[in-house]
Amino acid sequence: MGSVIEGAIRLLIRGAAVQHSPVAAGEQLIDWWRAHGRDPRDKLLIFSDGMDVASIEEVYRRFDWRVRISFGWGT
Repeated sequence: MGSVIEGAIRLLIRGAAVQHSPVAAGEQLIDWWRAHGRDPRDKLLIFSDGMDVASIEEVYRRFDWRVRISFGWGT
């Protein structure tokens, strides 16, 4: 189990350095989970960095029913 968590953390760290799009980062995580035999619908993504109403709506439309999602607004 530790290797799965460590791999996800490495993916996030690499992605944080080059990705500024929450949609792109979310898609990358979903792909990673699937590649490792995980069902994204069992996972939770929390989007919070620089979110506003428009970006929250965009992310919700993109990921609704594909992964559990939550938002931090004004962070």
